Amino acid sequence: MATDESKLRIQVCNKRPIELINFTESLLSVGQQYKRFIAKNPTLTPTEDVSLFVQEVRTGSITADLVPMAVAALPFIINFNNIAAFLSYLKLAYGFFVGDIDKKPDADKQDLVQLSKIINPVACDRSGRVCMYAIFNGDVKDSFNLNTVEANAAQNGINREMILLKEPSTTPFEKVALYWDQAKNDPDSKVGDKGIIESITNTPVKTIFDPPEIKKLMLFDVEQNPFHYAYVVDVIVDTIKNKPALYKIVRFHEKFKPDV
Repeated sequence: MATDESKLRIQVCNKRPIELINFTESLLSVGQQYKRFIAKNPTLTPTEDVSLFVQEVRTGSITADLVPMAVAALPFIINFNNIAAFLSYLKLAYGFFVGDIDKKPDADKQDLVQLSKIINPVACDRSGRVCMYAIFNGDVKDSFNLNTVEANAAQNGINREMILLKEPSTTPFEKVALYWDQAKNDPDSKVGDKGIIESITNTPVKTIFDPPEIKKLMLFDVEQNPFHYAYVVDVIVDTIKNKPALYKIVRFHEKFKPDV
């Protein structure tokens, strides 16, 4: 039976229900990232496995504790050192992808996918927050948190890193601002539309819509000029020679007039 002397606590504060697949993938990704982190750091003591124990579920939040199954076989301080080092890694990784830290984490494609899934329940909740704590003997020794805006920024940063690694990503950049460089005056046209998303590149990029109905929502309001607005969208980016070559808009959230 695992002890609770050393643990990583994850608390997701949500305003709306979390999809089971998002929450399950988030916890699985935490466990996978922990094992990969320990394996890549020879100064830490290897553990046999990692289990996730959901300790408490209540209205507005979900609390889960991560405890190594081999915890009973190792001194408590060794297990805590592993957990504390892992939390520091997550803090630095998300800090880099949000843009607050300059040092890039040592992360390959698999790490990036898992790091994105860990925070997906919060990124999908307009008022969500995730808090992570390194706990030893019941006391919080270290912690960090991300809100919805930061989680979305981190996922967008992860997607940009996937592009740099020349790895295709089907995960969209979420809630980014797009404005039109040119747009075809035909709701059924599949050519001629080019958008600019400055958080990705300042260069106009060919833009398509999936589903096609999104184009009608964004471009064919007869009372308003689409070139006077910016649009908040989710977009998948395809690249050629490591540069954005195609934006596929998969969701339209809202439009607004920029203060410029």
